[in-house]
Amino acid sequence: MRTDETGLNTKPYREGNTTKWLAIMNLEPVYARRAFPCYDEPAYKAVFNISVMKKTNQIALSNMPIRNIEVLNGDVEVVFFENTPRMSTYMVNLFVGEFVPNTNGSNVTVYTQKLFAARRKLIQTEAPKYLQAMSDYTGVRYTLPKLDLLFAPCRVCYAMESWGLNVIPESLAISKNTKSMAMSELFVLQHEIAHQWFGNLITCKWWDYLWLKEGFATYFEYFAIKMVNTAWPMEELFVVEIHQNALSYDQRVDRPLTSPANSPKEIENQFDLATYRKSASLLRSLRYLVTEKLFQLSIRNYLSAIRNSVVEPNDLFASFDKVLYENNYNIGNGLTVNEFMSNWTLQSGYPVLQITKNDTSNTLSVIQSRFVIHPVIKENSSSAWNIGLTFTTELSKDFNYMQPRFWSNKTSKITVIPVPRNSGWYIFNTQSIGFYRVNYDMVNWMALIKQLHEAPAEIHVLNRAQLIDDAFNLAGAGQLDYSVPLHLAEYLQNENSTIPWYSALRCFSTAKSNHILKKSENLWTRFGKLIGNVNRKLKELILNGRIVESHVIDESNLILAWMCKVDQRFCSTNPLQYFEE
Repeated sequence: MRTDETGLNTKPYREGNTTKWLAIMNLEPVYARRAFPCYDEPAYKAVFNISVMKKTNQIALSNMPIRNIEVLNGDVEVVFFENTPRMSTYMVNLFVGEFVPNTNGSNVTVYTQKLFAARRKLIQTEAPKYLQAMSDYTGVRYTLPKLDLLFAPCRVCYAMESWGLNVIPESLAISKNTKSMAMSELFVLQHEIAHQWFGNLITCKWWDYLWLKEGFATYFEYFAIKMVNTAWPMEELFVVEIHQNALSYDQRVDRPLTSPANSPKEIENQFDLATYRKSASLLRSLRYLVTEKLFQLSIRNYLSAIRNSVVEPNDLFASFDKVLYENNYNIGNGLTVNEFMSNWTLQSGYPVLQITKNDTSNTLSVIQSRFVIHPVIKENSSSAWNIGLTFTTELSKDFNYMQPRFWSNKTSKITVIPVPRNSGWYIFNTQSIGFYRVNYDMVNWMALIKQLHEAPAEIHVLNRAQLIDDAFNLAGAGQLDYSVPLHLAEYLQNENSTIPWYSALRCFSTAKSNHILKKSENLWTRFGKLIGNVNRKLKELILNGRIVESHVIDESNLILAWMCKVDQRFCSTNPLQYFEE
């Protein structure tokens, strides 16, 4: 056995003052060959007949239930498991150790160390709900007779969706609170549950298409949780945690979602934030483009038509185009789903739209180009996207209409849009549906800032978060003067929603090290004043219970760690007070 946490490996763990050992597999993406002879590629599927020899005081788990046990002598026995369905090698798993189960009569069982026995009860209660939610949404029931959730101690391993036996690191998913589950625990749990359909039931043909399974699993982290907890703001959290993070990451890399992976190192490099978060963001964009009803029908068609097989992106897109054709639905611009999605998955990066208003003709001019912020990546004049343009104006303030009103074509440099006379300010990318940034002429930026300062709730909360995120990133890329996002962010003294705060705190953390901001003494002083106001407002919201989300509180605490760099007087006069609070 190995000890590097790949293949079939052993590892010690502490139970009280006692050191114990367990054996477990970690085979994704190319480590099955380290455990047993095989064609270690996802396209090759086989039925696995698994058995293991163990001590009688240990338990043994694998993908399938135990068929029978043969005792060899007093303390050694052989466990034989039922044959698996046809599956790829990286899904195989085997565990041996002294863990204990918790079950409530469902087909889901939670296994942990004895130390965590009291903490697993809520997970045992919640997990079947999410398994059922996925079955209901996809129209495909969970196909295996059981699902084990194993919370394992490990140093560098990640959660793994082995079919029928999900492994989740204790450090990620064992809450100290027996009455509630942290959001991070739910995300990890739901991500691996979603993989039972997207990855296990249907599998990407090769690692070039890893986003096919990771994008759906990330998408359903939020939207399957929303199915169970209908009052939770999962759409809003998705935008600030997944969509905006994906934009921030993708502006610094130069790899399309579907890209060649020809070596183990290249395969491992596919497991990046673009694969997980950009693809999930594009799936959300597609959902709004085709409507929720047809999105679900297309997913059901995709899963039922290709189940137990391997897929490429064209298989997914063809399922959508088939359902849209049968329902006489046209996404617009003469495009198929295949053409629209391939434009985003086969091309690096994403666009920024420069919007300029012509008051004489009452039109808006839209010019797209690739958005880049990293000096190594150069804007490519050939980069172009088919973009369904959603927008609203001060006159209409219709933030709930999210179908494209116009299209910015990849074949045309400029798109001209008529608007009513005296329509006031305008905002593009309603509720941050599209995977792009937006820049405006200065007149519109000032009009939006005025609106935010006077009555922020008149703008949808997701677009308030978008304006913050876009403005700071545009300034960081040198496409907008830093005075604009600083002036805009001053409205936060009137912002009580955590969603824009989440965007703002992340942007502040990035901006504090930006050389453009530091070069201007006036801007740096203004930034320091803004941070002081931010800190006071956050303190008020947290102490009054208006903000309880741990991720926002954690981000706000980070402000204290670097406020000294902005205002040394704060550092010298306030530390004891803040320490006591």
